[in-house]
Amino acid sequence: MVIFSFLLHQAVLFGGTDSLPSFLARQYIPTLGVTLDPCAAILILIVTSLLCLGIKEVLVYILRFFTSLAAQRKILLARVHFVNHH
Repeated sequence: MVIFSFLLHQAVLFGGTDSLPSFLARQYIPTLGVTLDPCAAILILIVTSLLCLGIKEVLVYILRFFTSLAAQRKILLARVHFVNHH
């Protein structure tokens, strides 16, 4: 629904749906039986890529967090071992 209204606003910007440039207008693909909206497709690709980048950044942060916890645990165990043997 958001993408559909995006196309309507864009059509108003260009002076109506008949005034849209051909590369922005909806295209019907008869072999697949679907209507393709290039603006919606580009918007979906941008949003998907941003989500993927965000998920990647979160996973890197989580990995760094647990790696630092493991390193701190290793240091703590080494200190306890050192204190117990001296």
